[in-house]
Amino acid sequence: MSPQQNRRGEGGLVLPPGIRQDYLQSVRQSGKRIALNTVGASMAPLILPGACVEIECVPISDIRIGDIILFERSGGLVLHRVIQKSRGASGIVFTEKGDFQVVGSRVREEFVLGRVTHIQNGERVIDPTSCKGRMLGRLITVASLVELGLFHIKQIAIGRGRCPLGPIWVIAGLRLRQFLMWFMCKR
Repeated sequence: MSPQQNRRGEGGLVLPPGIRQDYLQSVRQSGKRIALNTVGASMAPLILPGACVEIECVPISDIRIGDIILFERSGGLVLHRVIQKSRGASGIVFTEKGDFQVVGSRVREEFVLGRVTHIQNGERVIDPTSCKGRMLGRLITVASLVELGLFHIKQIAIGRGRCPLGPIWVIAGLRLRQFLMWFMCKR
């Protein structure tokens, strides 16, 4: 499924003409699939700018740690990986993080529109719902959690000021994720 004549949307996605977020909410309730093109690099190197992703609208209970979800944030749409899932007073809360980012944020269930079921970066096609894709998602999640933990340890040990070792944490985490993706996605 590939969108025709796209226009740039907010939040890292290109929306097909006429598609608005309220339409996406109705798609979520119907359980359909839609295809969107990405413009951001927060999920690189797995999802590159210009990649076509297929989103399946699934019940919130079907979303697992390691899945890549589409959600609303500040009027835009974002694709990030679920690194934690918990139940709060207001329902299910996901901790999400872009694979290329150091820290994540929380998203309440009412803002989640669906999960990614297909990624096409040029010639490379990835199925994150396959056994291999789920394993890759979980490994990347573990690497992200380790990186996040190291980042917090660095902040506690050195304080919130600038640290000459700061970029090393980011580069080490990125290289680990790149290796995992290369290892799992090679043909």
